Amino acid sequence: MSVLVLLLLAAAICQGQVFRKATFTGSVQTGFAETFQLALGGTFGDGPAWQNKAVAGVNNAFRKGDSLTAFGWHTLDSRSGAFDWQAGFDYRYPLLRRSSHWIDGSLGYQRWVLRSVLNGTRDHLAAANITYNGKLKLPVTVTADSWRLVSSPYRLGSIVCLQGWTNHVLWRTDTARLVFRPGVATTYAWHFWNKSGHRVVRLGGTLAWETRTYSIEGGLRQQVALMAGIPENSYWFIRFKRIL
Repeated sequence: MSVLVLLLLAAAICQGQVFRKATFTGSVQTGFAETFQLALGGTFGDGPAWQNKAVAGVNNAFRKGDSLTAFGWHTLDSRSGAFDWQAGFDYRYPLLRRSSHWIDGSLGYQRWVLRSVLNGTRDHLAAANITYNGKLKLPVTVTADSWRLVSSPYRLGSIVCLQGWTNHVLWRTDTARLVFRPGVATTYAWHFWNKSGHRVVRLGGTLAWETRTYSIEGGLRQQVALMAGIPENSYWFIRFKRIL
């Protein structure tokens, strides 16, 4: 998949399409969380976990409204020193633009090196996402993320994570706003790391102070386990994000 994306990028550059009207984006993020937690539901380490993320991308890379984005993320357990990381890229394209209803889709590749999980994972995954943004009485976002193992020390399988949230602007100035985002999420797996079934439901909310160039966000979420071996917990995090 990475070779295909590079070939498409080279072809577009040769045709003079890339970077003609492109805009470059980027952000860096740092913060602490109770532990390292996966979408699958498991928690790892004694915590707290120091977590960092960097994102770089190009908007209008090939066509108007699309984007090509790469990311890198890691988590470091402050007590045990365990270090886990993920990285990857995706290509996103607008599927629907109708007044206040937008749907985007993306395909990509991810690399997971998670030494704290099971006996250690060194996985290659195909990733896909569909995102809906609309406005009813409040702005609503619904996302569906899926990951498919294409190489792993464990049984190959897939996982889907569905989540949705709303945006309540509690206070606004000319340059900043205070936003509360309540939401719900659930995860289902098909033979992913030798496990299948409906895994967790999460109810939570975040409170964020946002400007054009930075945000400070904190959140809590309650995880309800739907499969044996997954802990139920109340999970907290706080993070600072800088838009470059």
